[in-house]
Amino acid sequence: MTVFRTISLAAVLAMGTAVAASASSVTLRYDGPTAGSGLTDFDNVNIQVTPAGSTGNALAGGFDFSELQGNEVLRNFVAWCMDLSANLNQGTRNYHESPSFITGVNELMGAGTRVQGLFDAVYHFVNPADRVQSTAFQLAIWEVIYDDDYSLTSGSFRAAGTGTNGADVEETARDWLDIAKGWSGTQKWSLTFYEASNPNQQNIGTASAIPLPAAGWLLLGGLGALGALARRRKATA
Repeated sequence: MTVFRTISLAAVLAMGTAVAASASSVTLRYDGPTAGSGLTDFDNVNIQVTPAGSTGNALAGGFDFSELQGNEVLRNFVAWCMDLSANLNQGTRNYHESPSFITGVNELMGAGTRVQGLFDAVYHFVNPADRVQSTAFQLAIWEVIYDDDYSLTSGSFRAAGTGTNGADVEETARDWLDIAKGWSGTQKWSLTFYEASNPNQQNIGTASAIPLPAAGWLLLGGLGALGALARRRKATA
């Protein structure tokens, strides 16, 4: 998700008392962009209006991260920028982990709910290794954090794609925001947020799929059995 930032954005993110109480400290290592290996593999977007800092060009896209315990890698995951107001911690750094959305600078009320809805509505479509999709999804995240109209061309947050992929980024982000705006389905993704130990560094978030309930597995198993039975009857007919 994403900014190392080619724009100067000031930042301060503070967690509430309840969030802080439930947070735990973890060691995370930044491994690079999901769509490549270096800064040149991020696309720029142009931030035209934002309540979170200065306007201008910002690098946007997903991050590859590893959670460490000593020298051991516990897991690898894709992370996204949850604030447009600070630089990303590169290298290995300590973060505070929380299941609750981390309150940021000038985010619009209800941001956590909208972020959850965006993931639930479209994240299964997103390929973080695809440069256009990675940039578009990060742009959509910033839109729902800093605005509630699900539009990149109006409201308190406005932005546009730039360069060769700019039009595709805008179109993809717009399509996903349209889907998310009308989303009323069940929760599909469990979100985890990481607050940087340094308040001037960027906070990030990640998502893991919620396992299908036992009833869902039974349904799938039943459908599979019916399919096998139909094939067997067809074979003996």
